[in-house]
Amino acid sequence: MLYKAIDSFLTSDAVQTEVVNAFVDGCKMVMHTETRKNMCVVGGQNLGSTLYPLMIGVLSQDRLCTETLKVCATPIIQELNLHEVVNGILQDKPAIIKDDNFINSKYEEIAQSGAARAVLKAVHLTDVHLDLEYKVGMNADCDDFLCCREKHGLPGPGQEAAGEFGGYHCDVPKQTLDAMLDHILDDIKPDIVFWTGDNSPHNVYDITNEEVTNYTIEVTKMIKAKLDSTDITVIPIHGNHDVWPVDSQSFEKPNDNYPINHFK
Repeated sequence: MLYKAIDSFLTSDAVQTEVVNAFVDGCKMVMHTETRKNMCVVGGQNLGSTLYPLMIGVLSQDRLCTETLKVCATPIIQELNLHEVVNGILQDKPAIIKDDNFINSKYEEIAQSGAARAVLKAVHLTDVHLDLEYKVGMNADCDDFLCCREKHGLPGPGQEAAGEFGGYHCDVPKQTLDAMLDHILDDIKPDIVFWTGDNSPHNVYDITNEEVTNYTIEVTKMIKAKLDSTDITVIPIHGNHDVWPVDSQSFEKPNDNYPINHFK
């Protein structure tokens, strides 16, 4: 009963929340600027949410009582031989991929056939990181995580100003994405575009669900405006910066992930 009570306590929502908050607070203690402290909200949440299941795994009733202390009769935890498990999975591997040389064999088959085949020209569009708050002439060498916005002011002596099409410490202005889409359409002229997301800017410490979603919608509108009337096929998929918090995608409950449910 004691182990069950401990297990129930550790797996409660309250304990999980406290563990995550502890990581956030610990992060803030070692950061020296307000911007970096704000980053701890997301960073601490991600780290806490990652390490919490590991902690629970070590302290769970099954592992602590059965495996570590060896005082519980059930369940019996049996260590598996990885090689035996893998060999068991691979024993019915299809002959066509048996030698792990499927791709090379396919190219050899194509080369030997001599038959004409369709060739597609493809573009990989990724990590746009559009910034709708980008402003030409603003400080591009600020002490913030993301520069080139009006709040950063004009550059001081020896500092770089945000250029028309971007800056090293900044994300992408709208005119840069627009010009890139023109280049894809007019110069590259591909058959297909693989668009793999990461549409929102890098201010992950103070962005919201709604803003992350709106960035994907905005980039979608820009791509449609340029390519919708062409024969170019666009195949999209979201990236780790198209959800909030960044890198976090929850599918535990229906409609649990705001950005994914609002993509258009």
